[in-house]
Amino acid sequence: MATTRSDEILQRMRRIEEEIDIWVKIHSLPANEKTLIMQQVQHALEHDKDSFDLARLHTFLINRIEYIQGNSNEDEIEKLEDGLRSVGKMQPRKMTKEQKVEQWMSINVIPDNLKHEIMPYVRAKLQDNDDVDLLTMLSILPRKLATSVKKQLCFPVLKKVPMLQDLADDVVEIICGYLKPVIYPINSYIIQQGEPLDLMFFITEGIAWTYTASNCGEISISSSSSLVKGDFYGDEELLKWTLNCTSLSNIPISTTNAKAHTKVEALALMAKDLRNLVSTSPGSSSSPKRIQVKME
Repeated sequence: MATTRSDEILQRMRRIEEEIDIWVKIHSLPANEKTLIMQQVQHALEHDKDSFDLARLHTFLINRIEYIQGNSNEDEIEKLEDGLRSVGKMQPRKMTKEQKVEQWMSINVIPDNLKHEIMPYVRAKLQDNDDVDLLTMLSILPRKLATSVKKQLCFPVLKKVPMLQDLADDVVEIICGYLKPVIYPINSYIIQQGEPLDLMFFITEGIAWTYTASNCGEISISSSSSLVKGDFYGDEELLKWTLNCTSLSNIPISTTNAKAHTKVEALALMAKDLRNLVSTSPGSSSSPKRIQVKME
C-alpha cells in the first residue's frame, strides 16, 4: 500500500512540476526557486495528497514572484510556506456560505465598507450549496452595489490599458458599470483564433494562456504567454476598431487563441457595449482620433 501511495504522489509531483516549470520560465525565476517550491509541494502531498489545494500553490507562486521583484517581504512568504505545509494536516470541513463569501472577498481585497453591504444579500439570496465566484456574487447584488464591486476589482486594471490611460476617473467608473462577469472552466476557450474578437476581458482570478496556431492547427509554443489576475486582453484591436467603425460591421478577427488553464473568473467588455459606450473625436492630421465616453 505504501508503494502505491508513493507512486501516486510521484505522478502528481510530475504533473505539478510541469506547471511550475512554466512559471519559472515565463517569470525568469532563479533555478533554486523551483527546488524550494517542489519541497513544499512534496511535504503537503505526503501528509494528505487528497487535500492538497492547487489554488494555494498558485498563490504561493504569485507571492514568490512578488517577493523576488521586491513587492513582498520574507515574513509573508514564510507564512505561505507554513500554510502550504499544513494543508495535509487539516481535516476537510464544510464551509458555510458566509465563510465561503468571506474567503472570496478576502482574496479579492474587497474593503470592509463593501463587505458590510454585501453580507445581507448573501444571507438572503445565496444558497448553501451555491458556488461562490464572481458571477454568483454579482448576480445577487443590486446594480449599484455590483458596480461598486466591479470598480474595486477592475478600476486599477482599466487605468493600465494604454488607450484608456488619459480618461478621467469618473469616465473609467462609467466603463466599470458596463463590465459583465464571465466564468471559463478549465481548458475552455475564451477567444478563438479566426473567430470575431467581440470582447476584451480582465482576469480577476485564474490563469489563461494565449497562443497562435499554425495553418495546420499545431500550437506554436514560441508565441505563447500567460495571463493571470490583473492582466487583460483584446484591448488594442477592439479599441482601434471602435475608433474607425460606426456599427458592429467589420469587427476584428482574432489572430490568437486565449484559453483557460485553470477556472478563470473575469470581467468582460463586449464589443456592442463598447460601441454604444464611446464616441470618438473627429481628429485631424495633427490631432488623431481618441476615445471619448458618452457621459450618462
